[in-house]
Amino acid sequence: MGLGLVWPDQSAPLPSCHSLLRPATMDVRSAMPHAPHMSLDFRELRVYRASFKLGVWAGVFARALTDRVDQRLGDQIVRSARSVPANIAEAWRKRMYPAHFASKITDAEAEAAETQVWLEFAYYDGLIDSRLYTSHVQAYDKIISQLVNLRRTHNAKHTTPADQETGSQKRKQTQLAANLPRHKQLIRAEPAPNAKSTSQAKRAD
Repeated sequence: MGLGLVWPDQSAPLPSCHSLLRPATMDVRSAMPHAPHMSLDFRELRVYRASFKLGVWAGVFARALTDRVDQRLGDQIVRSARSVPANIAEAWRKRMYPAHFASKITDAEAEAAETQVWLEFAYYDGLIDSRLYTSHVQAYDKIISQLVNLRRTHNAKHTTPADQETGSQKRKQTQLAANLPRHKQLIRAEPAPNAKSTSQAKRAD
C-alpha cells in the first residue's frame, strides 16, 4: 500500500531523502551552509526544525508521484507543509510586534492543520500507509501544540500592566453591555410607581 515511503526510519527507499530525514534533534543549519549562526535565529527553534524536516519530506513525497491527480495532491501537501516553517520564520522576525507575531504563528497553525487534511486524503487514496499517516498527524499535532505555547508565552511576556488594565476595563464593559438588555426588560416589566392611583384620580375629576 502506498509508495513505500518510510518516516522517520532511515531505511527509506528513496535515496534523495536519506540524508535529510534525520531525528528531530538534527541541527538544520548543518544542511544550510550559508545560514549565519545567531543566538536568536529562527533556526534555533525546535518547532521550526521539526516543521522544516516535514517540509523536506513533503517535497520528496510529491516528486515520487506519477499520476496527474496524485501530483496535484502532492503539490497541496508541499505548499501547506512548507508554509509552516516559512510562517514561523516570518513571525520570529516580527516578534517585536506582538500582534504581527501572533498573526503569523496562527497562520502556521492553520497551515499545519491543513497539511493534516491533505495527508488524510493521501491515506484514503492509498498513497501512504497507516503508519506513515499516523506518524505525520502526530508530528503535526505536536507542532501545533508547540506553536500555541509559543504564541501564549510571547503574548504573556509582552503584556504590560497598562494592557492588563485596559483588558480588564474592556471585559467589564462587555459584561455591562451584555446585561443591559436584561435590565431594560426588567424596567419595562415593572409598573410605574403610583400609576394606578394617578389614573383613578383623573377618572374622579
